Formats: sequence, structure tokens, C-alpha cells
Amino acid sequence: IVLVWTGFALKYPDGWWAQPLLAWEDSVAFRGWLHRGAALVMLAAFAFHAVHLALDRRARACIKNMLPTLHDVHELREKLMWFFGKRVEMPQSPPLGYAEKAEYLALVWGTVVMAVTGFVLWFENWSLAHLPKWASDVATVVHFYEAVLATLAILVWHFYFVIFDPLVYPLD
Repeated sequence: IVLVWTGFALKYPDGWWAQPLLAWEDSVAFRGWLHRGAALVMLAAFAFHAVHLALDRRARACIKNMLPTLHDVHELREKLMWFFGKRVEMPQSPPLGYAEKAEYLALVWGTVVMAVTGFVLWFENWSLAHLPKWASDVATVVHFYEAVLATLAILVWHFYFVIFDPLVYPLD
């Protein structure tokens, strides 16, 4: 939430929701520092997760089950058939179905993309000295649209499957 709020406040400082973050802007670049601090916390959690996977055999086995298989394609097809009324009974989903796998892989991929593009933007003096100007421009566009995509994925996909899905409501 902090990353989304501060990131969009950096992009759209005139928004009413960005105003609380502008109170300290005259003396400190508060929005930027808070955004980068939240990013470092997220990257620390990501690093902790990676170390946990490296050290724990059971965790690696669980993550190995997160890799997509042909069964996931079959599960998605059967679920879509049920959604569109082509199947009478809802198909049973395994504990780690296509939805959980897609969300996890999107989180990992999105974190890597946001970290790489974020560091290009954060260290712009280094980036502009060592990379072509278009690399900074591409990083800006990719970082912004990945942020939009991640925000929508959380608000639509994650909230539905974790909170609002009638099969797991109120929480699973």
C-alpha cells in the first residue's frame, strides 16, 4: 500500500490523495524517500524469501510445486467451462492451483522488474553516465506500467481470490 500510494503520489502530486505526503516537501523529498524505503523493505522480504528457499528443503519442494504444468492448463480449461455454463459441477482445484501459481510467479517477476527499473531510476546519475538515455526512458515507462498492473492485480485478482470469492468468503 505504501509503495502504491507514494509511487503514484510521485507521478501525480496534484491528486487529493497525495496531499498528506506533500507537507514535508519543502525541506525533504518525503515522497521519494518513503517510496524508496518501502521498496527496500519489500526487497528485504524478497531476499529473506530467497534465503529461506536456499536453506529449507521443504520450502524448495513447495516452490517446485508452483511451477506451471499441463495440469494447470487442463484445470483452467475445466474452470472456464464451468464459468460459462458448459459444465454442471465445478471442478476440484488442488491446493496450489493455476490461480495461486500465477499470482506467485507474477509477484516474483514483478518484484524483479520493479527492482531493476527502480534502481535505474533511483541512481539516475549512474544510469545516465553508463547507459543510453533511452534505457532510463524505458525504465520509467516499464516501472510505471508495471506499478499499474501490480496495483490492479492486487485489487482485482488477489482480493477476489483471497477475500471476495464466495467459496472462501470471508477469508480462507
